[in-house]
Amino acid sequence: DLALALLRDSNALLDDVVALRARYAEDGYLLVRGLHDREQVLTARRQMLEQVAAAGRLDPARPLMDAGIGTGGRIADMTTDAIERTIAINLAGVLHGAAAGYPHLKATPGSVMVSTSSAAGIYASAGMSVYSATKFGVRALTESLDREWAADGIRARTIMPSFIDTPLLDSFGADVKSMVLDSAAAKSPVSRVGRPEEPAHGIVFLMENGFVNGEVLHVDGGMRFS
Repeated sequence: DLALALLRDSNALLDDVVALRARYAEDGYLLVRGLHDREQVLTARRQMLEQVAAAGRLDPARPLMDAGIGTGGRIADMTTDAIERTIAINLAGVLHGAAAGYPHLKATPGSVMVSTSSAAGIYASAGMSVYSATKFGVRALTESLDREWAADGIRARTIMPSFIDTPLLDSFGADVKSMVLDSAAAKSPVSRVGRPEEPAHGIVFLMENGFVNGEVLHVDGGMRFS
């Protein structure tokens, strides 16, 4: 349910996390706004410490690192600010979140971190160079942390969705969205983009299955084979 809420409206979450935080707080979920600067990182660490002090552990011990904004277009046409903001949120946000959560995950038996990368982190497309670079980075980071944290009993997993019908797809711009929809219809074995509940189910699977190790989960409608 929480993963589905984040996937349905990830852009809105960057602007207003208060409503979602309040909604899920009673179930023990901690929602932290995009960790792309020092003050946000310090705030996240404080919030995690408060939760651990209250509950005795980071609970639930299954953080979802779902940092992402869509920035499309030719790199020559992108502003420096747009490039830096995409890198800060999509990649640095996950790095900072992992660093902030590590000591609490280590202290919590059975912990697992799931990060949302993208099919764009496996195969890149024209007009998506910066976004693809950040998602390649998230994939590499999570695979590295899975090995780095194994001795501490922490699992790190990555989900690789293709284009999902959320506001993030709109943020790439009309031209890129049109290209995506046409490409999905022509190349995907299922002839469509994904629905939010489909990667959400994959996230729950990665969190709950302790025997899936050293893997990324593709939820891309078979696009990687086209």
